[in-house]
Amino acid sequence: MRGPLISQAEVIDRDMPVQQTVLGDGRGRHLRARRLLQRQSDGVSPTLIGTDHLLVYQLGGGAGVERYYDGVASGVVDRLRTVTLAPALRPSQWRMPEEVDILHIYLDHTRLSALAEAEGHDPARAEVIDAIGVPDRFLDRLAPALLHEIARPGPAFALMVDAFESVIAHHLLRAYSTVGAQQVRLDAKAAGHNEAAAVARVQTLLMDRMEDPPAFDALAAEVGLPPSVLRVQFKREVGMAPHAWLTMQRLAEARRLLAESREPIAAIAYACGFSSQSHMTALFSEHIGMPPGRYRKEATR
Repeated sequence: MRGPLISQAEVIDRDMPVQQTVLGDGRGRHLRARRLLQRQSDGVSPTLIGTDHLLVYQLGGGAGVERYYDGVASGVVDRLRTVTLAPALRPSQWRMPEEVDILHIYLDHTRLSALAEAEGHDPARAEVIDAIGVPDRFLDRLAPALLHEIARPGPAFALMVDAFESVIAHHLLRAYSTVGAQQVRLDAKAAGHNEAAAVARVQTLLMDRMEDPPAFDALAAEVGLPPSVLRVQFKREVGMAPHAWLTMQRLAEARRLLAESREPIAAIAYACGFSSQSHMTALFSEHIGMPPGRYRKEATR
């Protein structure tokens, strides 16, 4: 290893033949996300090791990306829209057979350790599980909104990325760590009302039903917490109230649909859960700095 340990993003920039197409940095403490075009290189890449967990979501290019540990092939990505993980502090190498369009999400390992500890787990045992080419419906839904935000950062970009960080960290802990999805999932009787896990569950429920979310009291009942406790804990974990967080997710999805579809603005407003087109327009003007119609024109130039 050369010099002090740095982030995997910095190692990639330093040692690998990468053409960066879009970069997002929410100025937060823990999360970076960017879209990269990685070009064909001869042989196996230099060793990649860093202080952050690297989550790779393959968007385009040919199949056949191979991962190596200690010079031995350990897996291959054989289809698009799948997730591969390069855990923090573990060396790996890669072979890219041809151009590959990929979304990289970097999450500092200290964030995951702190989250595990907050949920009552031993941080030393909450290790990220090795995964390559794994289907992930949660990332299938989240990736388009995240890509749209890093491609067109606006006034609310930092707030958006902070919201994404919370969702991604909880998902990584639940689905790709030794803690395991079943162990982290809230069981109110057995876990004694684990507030951090309850917040993660509420975020998942809100994202799954963005257009018609459950009432807050129903959400609280679903996770086994009093509404007042859930409201306070949600703001503590996420940095904003549930309604504000959901609004950020709706705005992110609306921005994506305005740029990528020809659906009428009113239809997009209802699909994203806004009560009316005028409601979405007011929030766009407040948070994005322009009305939806103007945003669509600028985004599709």
